[in-house]
Amino acid sequence: MWANVDHYSAADLHCHTTFSDGRSSLDLCVRAAEAEGLAVLAITDHLYEPGRLSGGRPLDEYLAAIAAAQERTPVRLLRGVETTALDAAGTPAIDAETRARLELVLCDLSGRTAGIFRDAPAGEAGFFEQLRRCLTGLCESPLVDVLAHPFNVGRLGRGLAPDTLPRSLVEEVCAAAAAHSTAFEVMNDLPWWFPEVPVARVTDGYAAVVAVAAEQGCQFTLGSDAHHHQGVGHLTWARRVLERARVPASQIVWPAGGPPGRPAGQPPG
Repeated sequence: MWANVDHYSAADLHCHTTFSDGRSSLDLCVRAAEAEGLAVLAITDHLYEPGRLSGGRPLDEYLAAIAAAQERTPVRLLRGVETTALDAAGTPAIDAETRARLELVLCDLSGRTAGIFRDAPAGEAGFFEQLRRCLTGLCESPLVDVLAHPFNVGRLGRGLAPDTLPRSLVEEVCAAAAAHSTAFEVMNDLPWWFPEVPVARVTDGYAAVVAVAAEQGCQFTLGSDAHHHQGVGHLTWARRVLERARVPASQIVWPAGGPPGRPAGQPPG
């Protein structure tokens, strides 16, 4: 499903609007994407149950709004959602029928993820085993395209940082992602997930994680995780991490098909 972007700033594949917990309308986010010169913007509002966005509005209304917005912009808009893992087995909160109507499904770990974000093992070894099971399970799921901000475990009160993750855990998860063509998202606001860790340490540590992912053959997407139109297309930190990890542009991808008027994988001129 993936095409090569060959350009670190061509696509923002993670954006939220007022259809879930975003503060800006879909139209404002699309205008911001145009202003940033994006070729592709994925609209990925939260979906925690089949057929309905987290804000309560039906999927039909959401998809119709994206289709209408597409008629007014040269930016390719992807019909996407960000769902979540429900348990440590990596069960996503989406069904096949809903997935079939979308072009892109991101899946994260959140407060709804039993066994990791709640009711997790007290011991470090047990916790890391649950994290491994969950993330590899998501990689193996045909319902999931992208691991949203992988290893976002810095707000769990466990004193974790990217550089405290066992390399064997990172290698196994990333190998599963590569084997199943599940993309690894480099999300621009990842330092938010590690509030007690200095930004420089998060940057260095996550670049090391991304370097391992690249060695394992992962494909990468970039996302702002914007919850306001002024954040759409802001990918500076994500680019810095990719560059520090020496990830070649050939491993940066977006869904095949290309934006209106452009071949797949071709960034704006």
